[in-house]
Amino acid sequence: YLQFKNSGETNNYLGFVNDDFSVTNANAVTMTVTAEGNVGIGTSAPASIAGGTAATAVLTIGGGDGSIVVGDRAGSLSFKSDDASYKNTYADGITGEIVSVCESSTGAAYGLGFYTGTTNSSNRGERMRITKEGNVGIGTASPSNKLHVAGGKLQITGASGGGAGGGYLSGETASEFHIVSEDYTGAGYADIVFDSGNGSGSSYLERMRINSSGNVGIGTTSPTAPLTVHGGSGTAATIQLNGGASANDNASIHSLYNLYLKADS
Repeated sequence: YLQFKNSGETNNYLGFVNDDFSVTNANAVTMTVTAEGNVGIGTSAPASIAGGTAATAVLTIGGGDGSIVVGDRAGSLSFKSDDASYKNTYADGITGEIVSVCESSTGAAYGLGFYTGTTNSSNRGERMRITKEGNVGIGTASPSNKLHVAGGKLQITGASGGGAGGGYLSGETASEFHIVSEDYTGAGYADIVFDSGNGSGSSYLERMRINSSGNVGIGTTSPTAPLTVHGGSGTAATIQLNGGASANDNASIHSLYNLYLKADS
């Protein structure tokens, strides 16, 4: 050991304990490098959820606080810049951070917070949260679903050209739902297609389409009017209007062939 003392006689050590290299400040371990090459900052026992071995080193940050409550940090990884224009706004120079945040009043559950910073409007704060349940929140620290986007838009893009090459939203299985933006060979326009399960639990079928002209098609992939309803071969196309509490209060328009309703101007 190398021992250091300040004016207050507080002990600081630098050396090896049981083959581990440790840095100690005021008799508390601030950093440890184990014989396996694992590194602990704020802890003398670096460990990993996924597991670390002599061939797979681990960096562990945190520890030392035995009374963590909601909102407290168990540990953080910060990124820093010495750029003068940034430090004029934020003297510490911290540009981003990944934080383990306590989400339990008893310190029994933790999420991850992701922070970024910009000098524009002095805006620095948490942008994304992965909660203890694994929900992801963008713009919110309390996501209520697997992906929760608040205060902005969600944009999904894919490879351009060739069928469903635009955006794509899907349920967990093929029997649930799909919302697809079909990009026609990179032509700069796309239809939005709504699919749902086919009833067998194994696949899905297209149910509605909004084409690049804004026409809506139900039962057809080629709507030619603002609303085109196609009942299929030998099946009447039906538009049903429901009103009132009784089934007899409904009104329907049926057409097995062609039906035209026209109002003169």
